[in-house]
Amino acid sequence: MKNPLSMFELLNENNYSIPLYQRNFAWTDAEITQLIVDILDSIKEKRQEYLIGTLVVSRKDNEYSIIDGQQRFTAILLIVLAIQNEYSFAKKSVKKINLRFSARKRSNETLNSLLKN
Repeated sequence: MKNPLSMFELLNENNYSIPLYQRNFAWTDAEITQLIVDILDSIKEKRQEYLIGTLVVSRKDNEYSIIDGQQRFTAILLIVLAIQNEYSFAKKSVKKINLRFSARKRSNETLNSLLKN
C-alpha cells in the first residue's frame, strides 16, 4: 500500500492506462455532481483531506494499468480540465495527460484536446 496521493500527484505523476477489458466511462451527471458536492462539503467543513477512494493498479514498466477506480480517475481528470478551461485564473493543475485508453484512440485524442483547451 502506498501513501495517499494528492490530486496534483495523481494527475501529474506516473502514467496510467485503462486496459481494453475495462468498461467505457459510464458516469452520468448524477455521479459527477455527487463527487463535486462531496468535495465541496469537505472544503466547507475545513477538512484537510478528502479521500476519493481506492485506485487499484498493476505496474508494467513505466505505466500503471488501472484495475479499479477508472471511473473516479477519469471523472476527476475531466472536472479539473473543465475548471482549467473555464476559469482563466485557475491554476494549471494538469500539465500533461497521464491517462491513456489502451484501445480507445478517440478518447485519448479528446483528453489531449481538452488539455489544449
